Amino acid sequence: MAKVNKKDIELKKNVIKFSEKHFKERKEKPAIEVKNLVVDFGESIAVNNVSWKIEKGDLVTLLGPSGCGKTTTLNAIAGLLTPTSGNIYFNGKDVTSLSPRERNLGLVFQNYALYPHMTVYKNIAFPLINDKEWRAGVKKKNEINKLKNDLILFKRNGANEKQIATIEGKFFDIYDVQRETESFYDEIFFQINENTLSIKSDIENLKPKTEALLSSLAKETLLKLSKVEEEYKNNKISKETFKNYEKKLDSDYKKSKQKIKDKLKFDLKIYKDKLAKAKENARNNPLNKKLEIAKNNLKVLPKVAKEDYNSYHEFMTKSFGDESKLTPQDKKEINKNLANVISISEAVHKEVMAVAEKVEIVKNLKKKPTKLSGGQQQRVAIARAIVRKPKVLLMDEPLSNLDAKLRISTREWIKKIQQDLNITTIFVTHDQEEAMAISDKVILMDVGNVQQLGSPMELYNNPENEFVAKFLGMPEMKTFTGKIDTKGNLEFNGKVIGKVPKVKSIKVNFGARAEHLEELSRGGFKAKIEHIDYLGREILATLKYENEEKFKMFLSKKKKYERGDIVHFSFPKGYIYVFNEKTKTRIGTI
Repeated sequence: MAKVNKKDIELKKNVIKFSEKHFKERKEKPAIEVKNLVVDFGESIAVNNVSWKIEKGDLVTLLGPSGCGKTTTLNAIAGLLTPTSGNIYFNGKDVTSLSPRERNLGLVFQNYALYPHMTVYKNIAFPLINDKEWRAGVKKKNEINKLKNDLILFKRNGANEKQIATIEGKFFDIYDVQRETESFYDEIFFQINENTLSIKSDIENLKPKTEALLSSLAKETLLKLSKVEEEYKNNKISKETFKNYEKKLDSDYKKSKQKIKDKLKFDLKIYKDKLAKAKENARNNPLNKKLEIAKNNLKVLPKVAKEDYNSYHEFMTKSFGDESKLTPQDKKEINKNLANVISISEAVHKEVMAVAEKVEIVKNLKKKPTKLSGGQQQRVAIARAIVRKPKVLLMDEPLSNLDAKLRISTREWIKKIQQDLNITTIFVTHDQEEAMAISDKVILMDVGNVQQLGSPMELYNNPENEFVAKFLGMPEMKTFTGKIDTKGNLEFNGKVIGKVPKVKSIKVNFGARAEHLEELSRGGFKAKIEHIDYLGREILATLKYENEEKFKMFLSKKKKYERGDIVHFSFPKGYIYVFNEKTKTRIGTI
């Protein structure tokens, strides 16, 4: 047995102290934190300085209209694209520069992304077979079961509590030291190379930015051409004028295209020069001495921890290793633990069968994905994503390919699975009903910005602005234009609707949801029915009030309504949302 250096043992103890401290800190950190995230594609900012936090075990929905930045945000969290700036943290650890594999997450996409040539079984097993960290975890579980048997033997031969605690501690020190020395090395490395990594990221983003600009230029040119072509077809301009314009447009397009490409070359040169300087600065960084120490610790200390454990294990075996003293009950327990010491292939099979049973696809394991329905394929995709027991599950519009009935049953099933596993989940959708039904929290986005974050009912009952109020709720809330007089009364067409506290003399927008608008027998405001939808137990009408835009409300005074009927209605107290006409922020509810 190699002799363990006392100095290295002391250093190992210090590392363990740091590990314990960092473990406590990690427990107190949010599961996911997005900080000042910016994704700029050149022609537009897809995500604009977004920051938010979510806690462990929450199912959080990124909700918003198409193009609002929700999928881009998800891709940045997944590591599928590099943000222009900002940081992403998992349990307090900065993962911004890590690959998707290093982030320990599961991904489920809209198109399922299953391997058609593999069976369902092999599709689910694939992530396990290719995951070094998972295989290391299997090995660790095997070693823990072996340790359990050693402890049974040592205790039966008279080892005291302190000795048992010592060998257990030294065993887990091996893994704590490995994790902490890796973390320390990564932290120093990032400090030295932060600028270099940032510039590399900028270089990687130059090509997609250029492609986006070229695409935008082509679309803009085609749009201009189609408009002029339409004028020519309608005899508004002559053929000669059209041909001249077409020629000029083509010339302008080529010039602009070349200008964009030249700018790419120019920017690449600048960034490459910056990169060379950044690398030079990194080489001369005084922290490199610290990095060398961290590198040496990473090489030496895990070995020291293992040698320290092996040395103490040898002492314990010599002192308390008499197997003849084991009782039948001890042997039964030892055999039970040995049954849990399994090969990688056995572990893969065990995990695949467990997750297949959880998502109810055991009977389909031998089939190819093409032989399954959309709902079954989605279950396979989710099984594949969760089989590694990732810390984070990311789902990008996973239900959009399913029919309405199946969407409802599948979202209920997803929520149950997520709660059973207690896995932190981000779910992307544009369907507000889906978000309301499935989420612990909703992050509502529009044009790259977060409009509001909170529970579904917080957003529904207390919208921070007009966009949130209108986006949540079916049918969409209609807002009317009113004003607040000098006494703080909200007036609409000469009638006082209510009092807005602490606000005087301002033009406002206000509205109430269709289910809250109150139908009256007489009085109030009058509107004409434009359209009627009979929805079973509910009647939804499209109404027109004077010269205002159309709005919807539910009717209940009669069993039958006709187009052109006059409906009396009022805005109910407690459900009227009032917004600043210019800023669109909510002033209050009356």
